[in-house]
Amino acid sequence: MLIDVHSHFFRCPEHFQKDFIAQTRRVTNPAFDLNVRWEDYRAQAKECDWTVVFGGKAALAGLWVPDAEVAAYAKSHADKAIGFLSLDPSQAGWQDELHHGHQDLKLKGIKLMPMYAGFYPNDRKFDYLWEYASSHQLPVLLHTGTTFIDRAPLDCTLPRLIDDVAIRFPRAKIIMAHLSHPYEGECVANMPMFMGIVRHSTTDRFSFITLLCWFRSIVPGARSSLAATTPSPPSMPVSRASAI
Repeated sequence: MLIDVHSHFFRCPEHFQKDFIAQTRRVTNPAFDLNVRWEDYRAQAKECDWTVVFGGKAALAGLWVPDAEVAAYAKSHADKAIGFLSLDPSQAGWQDELHHGHQDLKLKGIKLMPMYAGFYPNDRKFDYLWEYASSHQLPVLLHTGTTFIDRAPLDCTLPRLIDDVAIRFPRAKIIMAHLSHPYEGECVANMPMFMGIVRHSTTDRFSFITLLCWFRSIVPGARSSLAATTPSPPSMPVSRASAI
């Protein structure tokens, strides 16, 4: 079974501030379309049996997708899509959004964007998030590593912060997105210590090759483990929006 664990639901300009849109144009030539269309995505991911889809919430960077819209999008493709809720715990009311997204909208996991939102995922004031996710067995997928937005502090997304979370919440199911580029080695170093931590390879080819070298050097049987990991290496087409 092949599962794409990182796909977005975006509508542009509705879900983005003007500065966010301008910065995507600054770093890509030509600028890529931030609108996500299921038909376009499936044309590139025909081999996927299931797709995890979420929006994103980061007031600092200028990105906000209501969870109700993600739930409706996932429901309209219920034979293939699994919806996750998103949180920006730097904003008031995030606990209510957590409960609503999980209990009312029936979303199956949590998406965090620490560097886009400017918070530290291991901050003690967010312990309730990890307690809730652990007790309800909700996987938490975090953006780790760098990005192109200038209002996104890299210090908030270092893999070592997840080490602290995993020690204190050993039942948490954590997905570290993008291999934490350029900190792939630190990302991989977390994995053998904690059964609940995995990573995915929706990132550039250089990062995947770097990961391969690190992984084979420290994890027994790494060649077979990597072959079974989803999504597949960068030879598989993915939506450019998944880089966010």
